[in-house]
Amino acid sequence: MEVALSAPRNLPFSLRFRTTASGGLGHHLGQHRCFLFSYLHHQKHTVKCSLKAPTAEHFGEPNKFATYWHMLSETLWRSLPEPVIEFPWKKAEVLILQRLLHLGKKAMKWFLVFFLLVNFPSDVFFSFSRNRELMIPLGLFIGIVVADFFNETSKELLHCSTKDLTAGKLLAIGTIFASFRLVTPHVALPGRMVLSHISNGGLMQALWLLKELQDTEGEKDVESPSLSKQVE
Repeated sequence: MEVALSAPRNLPFSLRFRTTASGGLGHHLGQHRCFLFSYLHHQKHTVKCSLKAPTAEHFGEPNKFATYWHMLSETLWRSLPEPVIEFPWKKAEVLILQRLLHLGKKAMKWFLVFFLLVNFPSDVFFSFSRNRELMIPLGLFIGIVVADFFNETSKELLHCSTKDLTAGKLLAIGTIFASFRLVTPHVALPGRMVLSHISNGGLMQALWLLKELQDTEGEKDVESPSLSKQVE
């Protein structure tokens, strides 16, 4: 028995076929399915290729927008008055940031002082009420030693030489002890008193070192004008 199968007329010329064989209809249907699969794969590849052009054009739009925005900003900048253009904006930005940083450090220092003045008397009174007076000097001594250890270690690791870096480092040490003091109320009673005095001692030492640093820098600032006058 001879069966002839022809492909649909809308197929490409290269994919048209005509099968002629003998030996069963299943064999010819398998060949027809194979050719149909190759046709669909060809159509899918054609669709993918046709979509590449719009995608490439789409990527050009952000570049055009950026160019337009750059030209617009330059036009607006040139239209400004000369005093505005000649103003040192970069220098003003750096100066403002330095001022804000200085104010932040100053506010942090006074906050730590207030924190110590509030907590230290209450911790001392609590220790006396529990007949644990010896924990006060013990905790303060441990806190001072730990603060000095943090200070010396940070000097070796960070190599702080300027005043601002050293002051920021001492404020960071004081902030660590203040945060440690906030955690102590959640500790059991015997350890809570010792830890509170340790945190107070470390905070006290950090503030004391910060005061010495400011006094030293103030003396240098006073001596430098006198030396310049002598040279003149």
